[in-house]
Amino acid sequence: MAEGLGKMVLRGNDGREVIIEEVLYVPGLKTNMISLRRLLQKGFMVTTKNNCLNIFDQNKNLVVSASLSKNKTFRVVIEAVKH
Repeated sequence: MAEGLGKMVLRGNDGREVIIEEVLYVPGLKTNMISLRRLLQKGFMVTTKNNCLNIFDQNKNLVVSASLSKNKTFRVVIEAVKH
């Protein structure tokens, strides 16, 4: 059950910060999840090739790159700066 809605600032490996708006706060989740559908609605671009997921911001800058894991999900490691 979501208990809040807000913005999250993420810092990529290159030090750039990206704001993702309308992020749900769900305290019952044991891990963070990103909805690709929601990112697409917000103007991000998503590509997949050779079992690799790439997410680009609205300026076509690479935000995240992740390989397909054994459990068939993409594990992304990103630092949350503010939320």
